[in-house]
Amino acid sequence: MAQSGGNGAKGANGVSSGATSQVLTSFRQHVIEQFHITVDGQSYNYREYLALPEARRSGDEANAVDVRFTRLVLEWLGFSDADWIYNEPVQGKKANRPDYSVKGTVGTAFIWEDKNSSLDLDEKEHITQMRRYVLGTAGYAIWCNMRRIYAIRFAPDDTLRYEVLADIAVEDVFGTQTALPFHVDVQATNLALFQLLFSKNRFTQFSELVRRIATDEQTFEDRERGAISFEQPEAIRNFIAGSRESLTHLRLAALSRIRDALERRERLVRQDAALKQEWESARKELADSLTFILPKLVEPLFDAIDKLGAHLGTIEVQEFQKVQSIFEKVARTGTRRISASMSVVFDRWIVRAAQVNSALLTMHFTSSEPFRVAEAYHLWSERQSDKEDILPEVFAEQVGYVFFVRLLLVRVLEDKHILRPRLASNGGFLDWSGYVSRHFQELEGISILNENYSSILARKAGQYYMHFFRQPVFDWFMPEDFLFVETLEFLCRYNFQHVTGDIIGFTYEEYIERNARNRKGHFLTRGEIVDYMLDLLDYTGPQVIGRRIFDPACGSGSFLVHASRRYRQALITYFCTTYNVPTEEQLYASSERRAEVAHRYLDDLTSLFFGMELNPFACYLAEMNLLIQGLDDLAVLQASGDKQPIERFQIYNSDSLSLPFEVLDSDDVTGTVRPVLVTDSPSSRLVDESYPIKARLDSYTDGFFYIISNPPYVSSKQEEMNVARYRDKAFYSSILTGDTNLYLLFLRLGLYYLSDYGQMVYIIPLTIFGDRSASAARRLLKTPPFSPSAAVRFYRGDILFPGVDQAVGIVRVNRSHEDTIMTVSGGYTVAEARAAQFQTASTNVIEAVPQNGVWQYNWLIAQSEESFAIWEHVKQKSEQLTLRLGTLLDDTFDRRQGDVNATIINPLRIGVNKGNVAQGNVAIYKGEDIQAFASLPIAPSDWVRIPAEDERPNGDVGRSIQVLEQLKHLDGKEVGIVLREVARLNTRERLIATWFERTATFPIAFTHETWRMTLKATATEELGKALLALINSKTTAYLVNLFSTNNHVGKDDVGRVPIPDPQTLPVAHLADLANQLLSVRASLERDFVERYHAVLPEFENGTVYIPPSQVLASSRVPKLTIQALVGRGEVRNTGLVNGRIRTLRTRNIVSSIDLSRFYAVTFSEVLSLFLHEPVREEETWSQAQNWSLPEPIAATQWLNSYNQLVQQAQQQWKTFIALHQQVDEAVADWYGFDAPMRVAIAQGLPWTQRRRM
Repeated sequence: MAQSGGNGAKGANGVSSGATSQVLTSFRQHVIEQFHITVDGQSYNYREYLALPEARRSGDEANAVDVRFTRLVLEWLGFSDADWIYNEPVQGKKANRPDYSVKGTVGTAFIWEDKNSSLDLDEKEHITQMRRYVLGTAGYAIWCNMRRIYAIRFAPDDTLRYEVLADIAVEDVFGTQTALPFHVDVQATNLALFQLLFSKNRFTQFSELVRRIATDEQTFEDRERGAISFEQPEAIRNFIAGSRESLTHLRLAALSRIRDALERRERLVRQDAALKQEWESARKELADSLTFILPKLVEPLFDAIDKLGAHLGTIEVQEFQKVQSIFEKVARTGTRRISASMSVVFDRWIVRAAQVNSALLTMHFTSSEPFRVAEAYHLWSERQSDKEDILPEVFAEQVGYVFFVRLLLVRVLEDKHILRPRLASNGGFLDWSGYVSRHFQELEGISILNENYSSILARKAGQYYMHFFRQPVFDWFMPEDFLFVETLEFLCRYNFQHVTGDIIGFTYEEYIERNARNRKGHFLTRGEIVDYMLDLLDYTGPQVIGRRIFDPACGSGSFLVHASRRYRQALITYFCTTYNVPTEEQLYASSERRAEVAHRYLDDLTSLFFGMELNPFACYLAEMNLLIQGLDDLAVLQASGDKQPIERFQIYNSDSLSLPFEVLDSDDVTGTVRPVLVTDSPSSRLVDESYPIKARLDSYTDGFFYIISNPPYVSSKQEEMNVARYRDKAFYSSILTGDTNLYLLFLRLGLYYLSDYGQMVYIIPLTIFGDRSASAARRLLKTPPFSPSAAVRFYRGDILFPGVDQAVGIVRVNRSHEDTIMTVSGGYTVAEARAAQFQTASTNVIEAVPQNGVWQYNWLIAQSEESFAIWEHVKQKSEQLTLRLGTLLDDTFDRRQGDVNATIINPLRIGVNKGNVAQGNVAIYKGEDIQAFASLPIAPSDWVRIPAEDERPNGDVGRSIQVLEQLKHLDGKEVGIVLREVARLNTRERLIATWFERTATFPIAFTHETWRMTLKATATEELGKALLALINSKTTAYLVNLFSTNNHVGKDDVGRVPIPDPQTLPVAHLADLANQLLSVRASLERDFVERYHAVLPEFENGTVYIPPSQVLASSRVPKLTIQALVGRGEVRNTGLVNGRIRTLRTRNIVSSIDLSRFYAVTFSEVLSLFLHEPVREEETWSQAQNWSLPEPIAATQWLNSYNQLVQQAQQQWKTFIALHQQVDEAVADWYGFDAPMRVAIAQGLPWTQRRRM
């Protein structure tokens, strides 16, 4: 499950911020802004009224809360006077009825109890009062003091238990204090849920939803009139899109419960601590009162008391009596008898201690539900691999989805005729809803007793897959009746008889596309990648039968699901061969053979497909997806009377990286030196179900024949990670060299689990092929008995997930059979990679470079035999890579990674255009300022100020100041090469370097995003410039890119470039070309870029663009504004005044000059030229009124001069490129490349070629 990112706009609650903000705005307009009350002759709005002292607001229940605030809220919910009964409170009399009884279809929808605005909720008194009021109703109640709205529902089967549906702190959002944005988002979410569950529409819609579900089965299965068949792709797309509303509502409900539970738990923890402190205080007071007695006499008493304290809250009466007996014994012992007054003190302690114990007992009893939810959240939190995901919003999203999936499972079981008769749809639901309607008339239009109904559904569905309804992390959630019916009605629109695909994963992906883009892709690997990897794994045909497959980071089970489909097809082939029948149809002609296939597939599906995943939610999705693969076969057995429930799949919610310590401490990296003896203890198996697999006990001794995975790509630099946990263990340290990245650890896992003659394929970051951090991994992957057999390099960063920039490749490794031939491929897409596959000697790939500190076991994943030929030629020319560019550079330059670190000098920065040399400032240039053969920009990217000596800090900043001071006092002139260090790999057709000069009169410093090479006094400028030309050549870029796997041009990347004999370098020729390139580029910059803000091409064969507005500004031709041209009737806009130019220019903005005018056509061209200026196209027509254009009569003259200027610039660019090509030819001559090699180098490597889309 690869990490990914994104920038989806959302509120802190995880819902679209627009939806909840609309609810908040609506509430403000219809309730808060409409609230007005007169007190002592003065009118107050909501905020002003709550700012009054409580004394002036006491007794305002009827006047302020009932008549004004609550009525406004009820009207906002869609109710009117006819929909409620108002019981006006009588001063001094205790109410026996709620303030409002709001009517439902039949009976009461909910009751509303108001209190004075100065009163807070008393959970004991007020909840008890509302519990009395809801008797004989559906149990819905609202408490309100106009500062807070507290909506609850009493459980139908236990009125002592209630569920908080929504808790809105109205005053926090609309009161006198300004709320934090996050808190506003929380209250907006609660308010949205409150509106959803208590609006009039909810109560009127409920009966209609029930009616839609309760159709007869014949109507449901009728193709014309019934449910939508899942056979059509359009139906699947509609289902995925349509599920979002139900899922969002479920998420809202779950989120409210979670937040309430966490708040209540925190409150209960404080109360628990306070009661325990009271116990300790009482004990201390008793001890102080008995200080006159010898310690040895009272020691048994306090030992007994301390033993009681150890289980405070569960102490029984008999235990207090035992302590009483010990006290009485102490009182009778010794010479210092305890007085009667001391006995009274002890008796008071007994009473107080019993009260504390009773209070704790009561608190624990009444708080079991919020503690259950809160503990589920904390357990879930511990199992999140991405710490940014540990939010109530994310948990709520998953909880709601699990409920949705469970209900979907019941529906699928019904439609596949496994669960018979129906329970959740049609006849089954009709029976239940009729039963509730007959026996619970007060629930009509409000409830169907969904908790009881859901228990029946779970019990029945659990008979077919028992493990699916046993997930404590998610089991606590049961949505309110309306949400249940709404979800069920949506699911009953479809007939799932033919569902087979990964509908669970795709529905969730679509859901989080809206609500959590930054987590998109955690669980689902795209199907085409999965199938390609299975092909590379050779997972196809009868050879897979009976062999296990394992994914140690299975996510939602994409690999296992696709593999299971292939496995089933392999079984069909196997049985066709066994029974000598040519087709699947003929095989199934026999019901006995069909049942045999079903039995075998279900047995193998539950015993051969293994996955581990840290995230419990992902495990849930994986199990559901695997279950769907077997439902058709389960239906076959069900129809034949052979009921075969599935106990569980081999999906384990476990930390894959947590292995037995015997394994972690073993230094046998290949598993061939000596066996690891792991302790088999019952406790280990109980704590971790997957322990026998991890310990390779029982039937897991031999490991897995197939291993496939897309593991997490998280490094210790990206996320806090306990690096020592892995580095200190011999098992993992064998694969670590640089940064600790999780994918390397999962690679090590794969090798551990791989059986003899087994095969493993991973899709992992591209750094596996060349980065220093993966050098130990590359060495291990080719250490016998392991041998790489396939390597694929993708050229796009978003191959895994759209919008996610993560360069990846695929590696396949075999065990126990060495491959002398490797499959190599690459492409922008999976289809291209499939088409480009070829085979080459494995030594060409994994032995392409010497195994030393310079090369770090790099692999050469070239995309053609020509690339391998080029590399072999270069190796010969460089005397087997012993002649390197780095040696030549270090003999000529002082090579450093910039002068200063960009981050460290942040305290010294004074801003762009705010510094100057006269004030002693130093100009700062970063990598983006560097262009090939271009002078440094006149304006640096920043300036820094050097503090006075007594103000200078120590440490890194202080050392940077010393460097800057040295640059300010240079003796003479420093010259050399500056090379951009960060250059995107997928656009790196050339390295980017130029020549620089600096002196004390204009000190400049380069950041660490560059390689700064200062010419040594012993070297000539001619040689320096020759090397500049060499660095900028296509040959150097080609040789760097052959092994590069990231966006950085490291010192070693350049330094290890193999070169021919340096004595044969054509220094004079290359230096001359470099000087010409510097001169032409300077001319381009001076004459066009600086003067007209020209934009030079990204591609060598591109076109120089010169903004026409800049040329016009320096021209003497007469000009008119567009406003004036419109006034003269020469330009017309038929579109919107606030429309963007980019939109209007195609059809709406036109020249209206009479075509008989000689300048009409030319002016129309000029107008189009200005309208297509990139930096202006986002302006509106209104803003464009001030644009200047050539006066129409002068348009021809101006256009001719503009075109001439563009031609001059283009010619200069062509000259510049031609000189570049001469450099390329001179370098190619030096290397002695033949014609095909030159063509390949000129084209560049495919992953560095920009595709113009």
